[in-house]
Amino acid sequence: MLHTDFFSVRLHQTTHKQPRFAVVASKKIAPTAVMRNLLRRRLYELFGKKIGNISGGTAVVVFVKKEANKASFQELKGAVENLDGF
Repeated sequence: MLHTDFFSVRLHQTTHKQPRFAVVASKKIAPTAVMRNLLRRRLYELFGKKIGNISGGTAVVVFVKKEANKASFQELKGAVENLDGF
């Protein structure tokens, strides 16, 4: 499990040949669907560039934290770029 101020990343082994990716933003984190979807779109964009580095048979699950609501795209980008082991 990898942690930042804005999200946590969990890697799971699966039987799928392609890597899988999901972003989880609950109502507790962002009460409106608009905000949850904005966070998901931002993180899908940022992690999409890194998903090519993931081997097949791996599922990546990103759990959004409440601090991500106030973060700009650039702050999220910096957090993704500074992830170690991903």
